[in-house]
Amino acid sequence: MSFFVLLRFYTFRTNAFDLGLFNQAFSTALKGKLFYETPDQYIIPSGSFLGTHFSLLMFLILPIYALFPFPQTLLILQTAVIALGAVPIYLVARGVLGRGRLPLVIAGLYLINPATLNMNLFDFHLEAFLPFFLGMFFYSYVSKRWKLYGVFLALSLITIDFAAILILAICLAQAIGSNSTKATYWWPLQLGLNKQRKVILATTVVLSIGVFYLTLYFSGVASGTSTSVQQMVGGFVRSGSTVANYPLLTEFWLLAFISVMCLPLFAPGKLVMVAPWFLVTLLGGSLLTYSFGYQYAGAFVIPFLILGSIYGICKLRNSRLLYPVLAAAVVVCMAASPLNPLTLGHLSGIAYEQGFSFPNSHDAVLGKALGFLPPNASVLTQNSLFTQVSNRMDAYVLPVGNKSSVEYVLADTTSPSYSQIIWGYESMKSYLPTFLASGSYGVVVNDDGVILLERGYIGPALLSGPTSYTYDSKTLSLYSGNLARDPTSVSGTVLMHSQSAHPGTFWFGPYASLPPGEYQVTFHLKDGPTTNGTLNLQVSDFINLTVQDVIAQRTVARADFPEPGTWTSISLNFMYTPQESLQGLLEFRGVSATGGPFSLDYIEVTYVSLSPN
Repeated sequence: MSFFVLLRFYTFRTNAFDLGLFNQAFSTALKGKLFYETPDQYIIPSGSFLGTHFSLLMFLILPIYALFPFPQTLLILQTAVIALGAVPIYLVARGVLGRGRLPLVIAGLYLINPATLNMNLFDFHLEAFLPFFLGMFFYSYVSKRWKLYGVFLALSLITIDFAAILILAICLAQAIGSNSTKATYWWPLQLGLNKQRKVILATTVVLSIGVFYLTLYFSGVASGTSTSVQQMVGGFVRSGSTVANYPLLTEFWLLAFISVMCLPLFAPGKLVMVAPWFLVTLLGGSLLTYSFGYQYAGAFVIPFLILGSIYGICKLRNSRLLYPVLAAAVVVCMAASPLNPLTLGHLSGIAYEQGFSFPNSHDAVLGKALGFLPPNASVLTQNSLFTQVSNRMDAYVLPVGNKSSVEYVLADTTSPSYSQIIWGYESMKSYLPTFLASGSYGVVVNDDGVILLERGYIGPALLSGPTSYTYDSKTLSLYSGNLARDPTSVSGTVLMHSQSAHPGTFWFGPYASLPPGEYQVTFHLKDGPTTNGTLNLQVSDFINLTVQDVIAQRTVARADFPEPGTWTSISLNFMYTPQESLQGLLEFRGVSATGGPFSLDYIEVTYVSLSPN
């Protein structure tokens, strides 16, 4: 897993939210500015991460980070801590089910569970410490190791505010459910709550409620806002979003339970431990809270479902179904794993959206562009590039104060994060044209969609090269016609408008977010021996469904194809102004189609020059 998380880092698949902001917070703490980070500054005016989550665990992590002050350190540390989460699961399973292979199998189910892997793959989060801390807290209680109980209770409470709620749920599960089974235990387990356990649970509940309130209170103080504790508690849910995303919510909980083959249902008292997060998702938490490919299922749900499964297995201990059920759980985990390429794009969450790639030529260009940045220069960049510049104090995804005060602007126009809006404010797609049009910035890098601007620079581009974008049947939308397999095409599948197809719009899209400049667009088309009619090729700035400004166009007919049945390249040059780039999206479409057949293989859009005018 360390290999995979580092692979994501070196191929620019980590984000300002959250690896970048954590790296900046630890880096600035070493420079005397306590956990200062800029990505959250729009909602946390103080800039201190403690205003987002008042986590004292940050102080314990800081000495480790100080030894190796790099974002890679956080990724590897997180991997190790997540792996440690298997230890309490193994210990509890060994105590409940006895020695043997079964506890190892159950611990292995935690390690290969897709939710665990998703949490590991998605940047760095404090929640990743909870499976180990809360698991050891659970183990210490049932095994009556009270010193360990106190240690891991304290570590859990200082990790993140929501840990206190989970501790309350664990205490409730212990209070309402007996740990008595027919298994042979190697430690004395409760057959009910004796006086000592009642006192311990009551004390834990009171302490957790107090710490929860205090962490939210001090978080409000550290944020530099007047946000109250009540407002923060309300922030856990956002009404209305669950109803609109009921399928996503169903996917989340279905995957969670199926990955453990619903074994916790045989010990229903233990399900109380996942009740807090169930309520958060049910009452309308944001999309991230119930997208399976983020960190929440791995931190707040799966460890407790697996602990509950241990007690559920007791009911099947002597059943022939036990091992087939466990085998089925392994199969489900492997099938839904983010390491399985077949899941890419089919399940929700960032771990299933980005996939894996080995460093390529585009990544090399990004690396060279980063090399032009002085160590302490101020940089405005986008979500996917922030981590690589986050070791400095003045790195931003949102400009602070006067936009012209930043020294460098770094953009990757080929990345989805180029058009990603941060905190409902703006995106790099809107910043870049503004800086280009200001006349105050010169182009240092313009290569393969990577653009680096420097304030006051007037020389030639130090790194330049061709930049092109390709769109085909996978990214364009067919309106009238059909998809056809064509072995002579580059893409393999082409868009075809036959003579019998409905006249009018042939295809439209792809609504691309490209920077301003001069471009050449080339349509790779083919006619047939009996082709008749015409096709209008258009470049337009798509503003909304009723407004599309045509930037360039050309009508083609049979005479524009030198030889019937062969692929012909037809090009248009156009200027894309900063204003057009700001207000809309580029569309390359075929309209006013009559007759046919006309076939489109792919469209290639290439920079001619990056012009601020």
